Amino acid sequence: MALLKEIISNKGVTAKYFRISDIQMDIDNKKLLVTVKGYTDGSYRQKEKDIEELQAQINEKQAYINTLNENYKENEEEIMEQNEAINELVGELNNITDRDFSILNKPYTFAFEDTEYSWSICYDMLKTLDVFADSQDV
Repeated sequence: MALLKEIISNKGVTAKYFRISDIQMDIDNKKLLVTVKGYTDGSYRQKEKDIEELQAQINEKQAYINTLNENYKENEEEIMEQNEAINELVGELNNITDRDFSILNKPYTFAFEDTEYSWSICYDMLKTLDVFADSQDV
């Protein structure tokens, strides 16, 4: 889930796509801190998802290699092939991880109540703020 709304930052950059990147509950001080990342559009968030997917593929292949290492001599050729595949994925990952794709990273504070919080509820809370009034869910 994310919010669509055109917002111009203090630096004059226009962000249109917003997602929650972090939620922290401070029970002692009765505060809920919702951190939002803003992007020029949804394609930049997709790049972050691509990074997450590549990292998952690398981890999966590394776990597979770890099982093959138990019988290294029998699996040496397969291990080399998997290592080559990992190297290709790492190269692809390096091509897209050289920068942060968000242009805004801002926390918003809400009063914490003794209730269950979900992503959806936090997005609804954000929409009560003037900055996100009239935003659209995506």
